[in-house]
Amino acid sequence: KELAARKAAQDSVNKANAIARAQFVQDSIASARVEQARIAKELADKKALEAEQNRIAALAREKAKQDSIAVVKAEQARVAKELAARKAAEDSVKKAATMVRAKFVQDSMATERAELAARLAASEKAKQEAVAVSKAEQERVAREFEARRAAIDSVNRAAAIARAKVINDSIARSRETAAQRLERELAQKRVLELREAAQQQATLDSLAAIATANRMAKELAQQQLREAQGKQNIATTQPAPPAEGFARDNNPAFETSQPDFGRMPAILFDKNSGVIAESSKAALKVLAQTLMKNPAMSVNIYAFASADESDARQVSLQRSDAVLRYLIINGVELDQVKSFYHGTTISRNGCANPNCPEGLLQQNRAVAYQLVQ
Repeated sequence: KELAARKAAQDSVNKANAIARAQFVQDSIASARVEQARIAKELADKKALEAEQNRIAALAREKAKQDSIAVVKAEQARVAKELAARKAAEDSVKKAATMVRAKFVQDSMATERAELAARLAASEKAKQEAVAVSKAEQERVAREFEARRAAIDSVNRAAAIARAKVINDSIARSRETAAQRLERELAQKRVLELREAAQQQATLDSLAAIATANRMAKELAQQQLREAQGKQNIATTQPAPPAEGFARDNNPAFETSQPDFGRMPAILFDKNSGVIAESSKAALKVLAQTLMKNPAMSVNIYAFASADESDARQVSLQRSDAVLRYLIINGVELDQVKSFYHGTTISRNGCANPNCPEGLLQQNRAVAYQLVQ
């Protein structure tokens, strides 16, 4: 029964809902139709309004067109009038400008002709003045040249006289060089020392010292005699004796044979130089110490020069003198050293040609030495 009652109630509700929906649909359709009618009426009114507006706009455009045509025609007339007036003014200006240009051209041509005539006159005058100045300058230069040539000739004569005097003075001074003065001073000092030793000693040693002093005094006198005759030597240095007499007194082993200079210890010098290199001073220092520790020992030094050196004999002399001085300064007795300088007369390796390889030439830029017991 409840289910039946519930179903009946449900059916009643569904029926009421269906009626309500049908009524709503009908009301909606009626409202839509009324709205459609209203919209159609509004569209019709709008079309009528637009048509009226178009008509009024067309009338306004036509009226504006007519007004514009009238305005354009009036503007055209005004422009034509202005153009005519402007053309007349331009023609007048052009005519005036043409007249002004013609007048300016005429004036310019007259001015230019006058300026050209003035420039030509000034140029001609300047040319004449330049010619006159050039002639005067040429005459002045010729006079100066003559004066300068006379002065140069005078200077040359004076220079020739001065050179001759310098050469004569140099020849006179060359007889007593610094090396020769050193030789004399060293020899004299040694003579004085030996004479003082002879005076202080009364033994056979003193007699031997006196004999040595006399021998050195004799050598000094002979050296001074040679200087007076124009021969040049340096301190305790004399030209190398013949090979047969080489170190005959101090080294009997070489009395009859040429010493082998190539196998002797030697120090090397730079080309054309007589200055001892720093790297060679250590060997000379050892040599000096050896001679100081062995007073009975002496050393022979032989100086050489390569065939490509200028004034080879003088260079070898300078090298011999440099080594001698170094040994004496470092404590070696003067009578323990004998020095010889050969120039290029003797070669340590047989190279006597300046075209030899550099290594062979360098071996001859040297001072060789040999200890003598």
